[in-house]
Formats: sequence, structure tokens, C-alpha cells
Amino acid sequence: MFNYNLSIMSSIVQGVTSTLEGDAPGDFNTKWTIPNAAVSTSYHSQTVVLKDIGIDKIITAQAGTTYSINGRIYTTAAGTVSDGDMVTCQLESAGSYETTVVGGLVIDGIACDFTIITETANGWTDIEYYSDGSYYTY
Repeated sequence: MFNYNLSIMSSIVQGVTSTLEGDAPGDFNTKWTIPNAAVSTSYHSQTVVLKDIGIDKIITAQAGTTYSINGRIYTTAAGTVSDGDMVTCQLESAGSYETTVVGGLVIDGIACDFTIITETANGWTDIEYYSDGSYYTY
């Protein structure tokens, strides 16, 4: 039985602090979304602090994503994270308007998705969010 505690320490999207817990992989999913992003721009996710993870866990970057552990250089290479490590991912927005790019991290089989939705040509994308974490753009 696994017991994870991912604590969101800072957010460029919401500016809030929250804690997500689960008893087994897949019990929770961390999602970050940046709407109305400028085209061809690099964005950083929230910083995640790993707590009570026990032994080292494998971390991998999803396609197009780089990540940093404890402020080190961003990388795409698989690595390991330990209790107390701070992880941030970086992803570039699409080079065209009204386009969604999805990247993120996988920590011990648990996805931490990072989504960037570029603005419309007039500078704004309408997004409707649903309680299950999904969204619709129009």
C-alpha cells in the first residue's frame, strides 16, 4: 500500500496552496492548466514538494516537457525523487493560436499533467471547466 502526499507550494495559475493525498497510485491526479497563453512561450508548472514517499521514486517527463528537481538544470532524462524534493516542469506553448499542448511528469506511475492553451488571435480563449478536471475550449 502506498501513501503519497503531494503538496502544491506555489502556483502561477491559482496562487493557492493545497495538499493531495492517495492510498494507491492513480487515487489522485495533479493537473495544471494555463489558459490564454501567449504563443511560442515557455511556461513553468506549480512547484510540487514530495512528502512521505518512502523510498526513491522514478520520475519521467512526458513528451515536450523538461523538469527540474530542487532548482537544478531542467532535463528530459528519467531520474529519481526523494521525500522533500521540489519538482517543477517546463513546457512551451504552441506556435499557433487556439492550440492545446499537454505535457507533464509521471512520478512512480502517477501523472502530473501540465496543459497550456494558447489565446485566440484576438487575445482570449473561452474555457469551460468541469468538476472531473476536464475542460472545453471554444
